[in-house]
Amino acid sequence: MDKENRLDEILLAYRKNCIADSSEYSTVTSMGNEEHTIQAHLEAILQQTLPPKEIHLFIEAKDRTYDRIMEVLKNYGYTKRFEDIIEEHLKEDEWGWDKHLIVKLERYSTNGKPDVIIYRSIGDVLGKGLSINWLVRKGYINTPYFLQFDADADPEKDFARKLLCSIKEAEKYYNIAGIYGYAHEVAEKDGLEAKLIADYGYNIYKRVSHVIFRNAWNYFEFCGTMEGTHIMFKTDVYKKIPRPLDTLAGDMAHSWELHSRGYVVLENIYAFDTVREISSFKGIIKQRLKWNSGPIQNLYIRGFQTIKRINNFHQKLKAAFVIGYISFVSPIYQSFWLIGPTVLYLTDVWKLHQSLGFYVIDFLIHLGAAIYAKKYLSKIHEIYKNEKWTEFLKKFLSFYFIFRIP
Repeated sequence: MDKENRLDEILLAYRKNCIADSSEYSTVTSMGNEEHTIQAHLEAILQQTLPPKEIHLFIEAKDRTYDRIMEVLKNYGYTKRFEDIIEEHLKEDEWGWDKHLIVKLERYSTNGKPDVIIYRSIGDVLGKGLSINWLVRKGYINTPYFLQFDADADPEKDFARKLLCSIKEAEKYYNIAGIYGYAHEVAEKDGLEAKLIADYGYNIYKRVSHVIFRNAWNYFEFCGTMEGTHIMFKTDVYKKIPRPLDTLAGDMAHSWELHSRGYVVLENIYAFDTVREISSFKGIIKQRLKWNSGPIQNLYIRGFQTIKRINNFHQKLKAAFVIGYISFVSPIYQSFWLIGPTVLYLTDVWKLHQSLGFYVIDFLIHLGAAIYAKKYLSKIHEIYKNEKWTEFLKKFLSFYFIFRIP
């Protein structure tokens, strides 16, 4: 079987007689202040066509996130069955960070729904990576697979089934570690600023990212960075190779570590998840600073080591290409796009038509990629079939002239 047919078998496994059971997976969501998104997120999990065995919620919030969760549980008739206090000192040489963990554990249950286990952190702040590492390594996640979410994700009703069927099918062909879905970005707030940044700019960015790059990574069999918003892991693999805590680009670092140890991470573009994204210029600038420094950190810490560990020569070349593009080509080109042609014109290195020509070519390349992504996705997801071209053009212009600048 060639690679294209093999990937189709994996990504479309949910359309066949896939044998998947709720007892096989749990969900894990680690969150900070998410009072505006957690209710929709929890509702989406509870309404999955293939519900999880358990729902694990790790809360480090100072707002009303916990109260919002209680409102949802009350509506579904959940009652508290058990509570406990867990206290433990996490040492840096074992966990990556030195933290004093204090967690109030509460278990809730109701008829016909998965148990909900809440971990209210009242000790040191652990963050997403360390909290999930702790839950998995300590055995609180006791299913063969677990679906990691961010609290701003609202997955479609068949999302979990699609990923579980895919990862089980992938086990026939790969040493698989995890499979993540497709993110349709929307604004987490109302207003013009939010619409321009998230509904328009972020939305187009993610379309192109998934269709052009992440699909290609499936064929390369090297995932440059995972979609940590929603990814299903094999629990035993995650326990053996937990998320690294030594870089701002945690999803990228984890992906590289998994691939360097012989595992594969894939994307399933057929599994649709609506994600509420950063909706302010201030927020996106902070995110970009993290994005730009994270890959550099990651390259310094594990870039060359990742390539060195891979035994297969052809796979080594593919990994080097993806890592090189993410770490060097993309950030250098983006920086040049911002000021390069203008500087070259002002210093008389380029003529005016050369500088303008660069921008025209760049614009057309991005427009072509966005159009291709729209057409590709319209064959898969209904929301893109009904999108008017005038609406698409507004989104693209916002992406090109506003979203790319910070």
